[in-house]
Amino acid sequence: RRVFPVRWANPLAAAMALLAAPSALLEMSAADDVRQTTTVALVLIASGFFLLSSRWFLAVLVLFVSRWLVVVMRLQVEPSTLRHFSFMLLSSVVVAVLVHRFRLRSFEYIERLQTVDRDNQRRLQSLVDELENEVEERKRAEESLRRSEAKIRAVLEAVPDLIHRVRPDGRILSAPVDSWPEGVDLGRGLQLKDVAPPGVAEEILRRVQQVCSGAPAKPLEYEAPGAAGLTTYEARAAYVDPGEALLLLRDVSERRRAERQLRYQARLLDEVQEAVLGIDDRYRITYWNRATALMSGWRQQEVLGRRIGDVLHIRFDAGSWSDLRELALEAGAD
Repeated sequence: RRVFPVRWANPLAAAMALLAAPSALLEMSAADDVRQTTTVALVLIASGFFLLSSRWFLAVLVLFVSRWLVVVMRLQVEPSTLRHFSFMLLSSVVVAVLVHRFRLRSFEYIERLQTVDRDNQRRLQSLVDELENEVEERKRAEESLRRSEAKIRAVLEAVPDLIHRVRPDGRILSAPVDSWPEGVDLGRGLQLKDVAPPGVAEEILRRVQQVCSGAPAKPLEYEAPGAAGLTTYEARAAYVDPGEALLLLRDVSERRRAERQLRYQARLLDEVQEAVLGIDDRYRITYWNRATALMSGWRQQEVLGRRIGDVLHIRFDAGSWSDLRELALEAGAD
């Protein structure tokens, strides 16, 4: 079906009224019957109901009343009858005006309600869009958090340290299960004194309290009994927030044994009566024993890191330097 534009509504309603009224006026004029005024009155009231434009309603009203007066003035009507139908027409005009005003107010009220409803729908849609965006952002944040947690977990699993979350009062919030000593009542919570020897726990707690207050704390090394005998641990405290710190315990037993072995070998080389020195692949001096210092007059701290040619004033040709380099690389490989 065809839908007419809204702007045509009032002109079409006025045209329908103008088509209905002339027939009644023509019949009244032809039959000399003033009772057709009833039809004109009904058309006026209907115009007030259907027309939502005051301009169109006023035009229809003036046109109908003026034509009715022209027709009535040509009729032979008794004065009492004329007064009766004149009053009826006047009453219909008043009713039509009241109906028209009521319709306009109702239409305006409906328009206001529709405007409010559209505004509410827009606000509701805006809220729905914001909520959807927040849900999407939260999903992305949760996914990013999961990926971050997975990366952190992988890093922590690769780190050889035992990582504990510790409060400044010494209570451990979380710790690797392998580090829980046997016989600890987990119902009361794990304490620093449960994972560190007596005396050491107090030193570790002091460092935890230092980092929680924002001050730096030096690492602490201590020995504790282990499955293979005494184990050397290095304890470090890292700041998380004023109420929590990370305690990292690392087994440094192998490193300390290697350092002791190197120191022992260095002492042995110092006791040798022959000059012994070491250079790297760039001919920089890395070792200088006591006998070399006595023979050359250079102390160890004066020559370490310097090129051997600058210290001993020896000039080598390219072949000699290549031979020395090969010897140094072979020695390093061995």
